[in-house]
Amino acid sequence: MQNNWDKSFKKISIWAVYIIAPLSLIALFLFNWKASLSLILGGFFAIVNFRGVIWGVENIVALDKSKSKMMIMTLFRLLVIFSLLLILLIFGVINIPAIAAGFSIVFLLILKEGLVRAKEMREIEDA
Repeated sequence: MQNNWDKSFKKISIWAVYIIAPLSLIALFLFNWKASLSLILGGFFAIVNFRGVIWGVENIVALDKSKSKMMIMTLFRLLVIFSLLLILLIFGVINIPAIAAGFSIVFLLILKEGLVRAKEMREIEDA
C-alpha cells in the first residue's frame, strides 16, 4: 500500500507542477508577482498537506491507539498552514483568490487520482 500512495503522491505533485507553473507565469504577466507567488504557495501548501494526510493514514493503519495522535497531528498541521498563511496575509505578500486557486488545482488532482484508483480497484474486484 505504501508504494501506491507514493506513486499517487508523485503523480499528483508532477501534474501540479505542470499546471501551476505555466499558470503562475501567466498570472505574473496578467496580474502581479503576488498573484503568481500566491498560486505557487497555494499549490505547495496543498501538496504538503496531502503528504501529511498520507502520513497520518499510514500511521493510523500501523498503530492501534492512534486516533488521538492523528487528531493532534492533523490539528497541528492545519494550525501551522493557517498561521503561515495568516502571517503572509498580514504582511501583504499573498493574494487570497490565487491561494485558493492553487489549493483547488491540487485538490482537483487529488480527486482525479482517487477516482482513477477507485476504478482500478473496482476492475480488480470484478476480475
